[in-house]
Amino acid sequence: MPAARENDETSHERSTIVTVPELEEPILADVESARDQIRPWLPPTALRSYPALSALAGMELFVKHENHQPIGAFKIRGGINLLSRLSEDERERGVISAS
Repeated sequence: MPAARENDETSHERSTIVTVPELEEPILADVESARDQIRPWLPPTALRSYPALSALAGMELFVKHENHQPIGAFKIRGGINLLSRLSEDERERGVISAS
């Protein structure tokens, strides 16, 4: 492992505190708005039916395989929706994400 440099010019002391508002249950308009924000960036996720699963549940079920998205997960949808709603000032400050 490389030794730390004494005069490393990279500052790791910068700290930002972000206050996250309490989340409210989404309404249909919220879902439709998110859909409109995501649509230009991702293909729709196909719905698939599995007769055995529907029979087991006693109703017709459909499954959306988000693992068929380009990165293999549903998280990209939330990320795109969130980033699309940032103000210009927030965008200029940048975003750090971890999963």
